[in-house]
Amino acid sequence: MQGNGSNGNSSKPVGLPKRVNSFGFFSETSWTMEGARVAAGVRLAHLKRNGREDADTEELFKRVKALEDFVDGKLKSFILSHPTASWWLRIKGMKLATIAKVIGEIENFGRYYLEGDLMIPKFVSREAEIDEEGKRWIWVEGIERLQTPSALRSFAGLRPDQKREAGSLLTFNINLKVALFRLFQFSILFGGGKYFEYYHNYKLRKRNELERAGVKIIPTPSGRFCPKCAVEMKVPKDTRFCPTCNTKLALKNESEGILFLGHLDAMARRKAITLFSDHLWLTWREALGLPVTRPYVLTHPEVCGEHQTYISPWDMVDLPETAAEEVRAAYQAKLTEQPKTPRKIARMTK
Repeated sequence: MQGNGSNGNSSKPVGLPKRVNSFGFFSETSWTMEGARVAAGVRLAHLKRNGREDADTEELFKRVKALEDFVDGKLKSFILSHPTASWWLRIKGMKLATIAKVIGEIENFGRYYLEGDLMIPKFVSREAEIDEEGKRWIWVEGIERLQTPSALRSFAGLRPDQKREAGSLLTFNINLKVALFRLFQFSILFGGGKYFEYYHNYKLRKRNELERAGVKIIPTPSGRFCPKCAVEMKVPKDTRFCPTCNTKLALKNESEGILFLGHLDAMARRKAITLFSDHLWLTWREALGLPVTRPYVLTHPEVCGEHQTYISPWDMVDLPETAAEEVRAAYQAKLTEQPKTPRKIARMTK
């Protein structure tokens, strides 16, 4: 046995390529394409603002956009066969490309561990692979590594204490966090289904709770804010003190007893996204036959209180069971049309 009971900090195998399937590869590539497209678009915007043009950048933007569409199309075809598709396809407004990026980041979280490493889950029973140095390695998939819903939350940066800090390494996957918040903004929020209702109801309940506790909730200021007057001050940028009470002005800093509406909305969004993340974890592991933990609200009712009850992933679906098959059939029919290969895409952008 190799590994000597280590804690997961062992080196990488020599000569063993990371197991990245087509879905994982296209998911990673989609972020690269998006980055290139955004960079070209920003450059074109800056040039236009200064009355200039660049034909090469315009050509690059067209080609990268076409390739991004090609990659996203592949992602959509891959994601429809994912073990969790029968669940999230029944949620209103679900965008295939966005949910594919969410799941793709978890797929790419898989890694090798030295045989005997304590970080290998007990239920993983794959044969060991031998690298060029003769060491024995066990591959663990991303969803297998995330053995609890809270592990996925931490990986996605959904804990309130997980923030980006200048000069510090990230403790979470920023792409996954971005993809989840996009999923909420452009799928769940626009879909108006049960996850949206959960977000809306939590926001109302939290506001009532805070106001009963004496917290004053006000619109988020776009400029400087007076904590004593509790109002936004429309003053020149170099103004340091409130013209009404002479209190030092703050720049969107909440003083004690004050909460901005934007902060309240962010709390509600995080709550809904966390619920979706927990449900994704549960449906994925159940579909693969992996061990799942009992929900915290069931094991610790005395801590959670009467307002928190267990919500099943299937309690949050909006569409009938036939909806998933209808989406698959519609997309497969679309794929039977003349496909656009990268070479054809390149010709289209000339």
